[in-house]
Amino acid sequence: MKGFMLIKSSPYIVGLLLACAAVLTGCGHANIEKGDTSLRLGDYPAAIKFFSAELQRRPDCYPARLGLAKAVFQKSVDEHIDLTLWKEGLMHLEAARTVAPAEEEENVTALLSEAWVYHARALLAAADTVGALADLSRAIEYNPRSVEPLNLAGILYFQLGDAQKSIALFERAAAIDSTSPSAHFNLGMVHWQQGDIRSAHGHWLTALKLAPADEDILYWFALAEKNIREME
Repeated sequence: MKGFMLIKSSPYIVGLLLACAAVLTGCGHANIEKGDTSLRLGDYPAAIKFFSAELQRRPDCYPARLGLAKAVFQKSVDEHIDLTLWKEGLMHLEAARTVAPAEEEENVTALLSEAWVYHARALLAAADTVGALADLSRAIEYNPRSVEPLNLAGILYFQLGDAQKSIALFERAAAIDSTSPSAHFNLGMVHWQQGDIRSAHGHWLTALKLAPADEDILYWFALAEKNIREME
């Protein structure tokens, strides 16, 4: 992905999961509280045991589903992104969304989007581009206004030779977040690769105004400036 700008995601999606408060309605509070305490202490096996015990009693218990997803995700991270565990965590998180109270549904949906992006990055590390694109599509479905999966999918589509799809995704990301330089930088890179130096220059100028200290943007903007001067 050299030459493109990735949006920096949270280094640990687990942190996002832990930030989502449990709702204790209709479930056995003892198991949920013990599970949450175990999570805070980093004792994932105990957390899994307590949340699983509650789900044996109440399969539709939202905080137990969410808590078990947290515990499994943390175990997956500790085991260097074990994809089998990650898929198990996704399954519990999707189940949590199904049974979530109305006021929690948006939070869980956002977490699902983040989880699919994280999983996509793990697949990319394993050189599975097709699988990563499928995961990014799921992330976009859950949260159409999240620019990170749009940005990453745009980069992958360009690498696969679909420049028009790439441009459409970057333009969508730029429209959603006008303060982020990433989409404009990447649009500039696509136009540069296509030989449209003036369009690339325009997008890099916009990116530079948003991130004037970024060395990559400065380099490419200066290169475009030089090429434009030589053409005149």
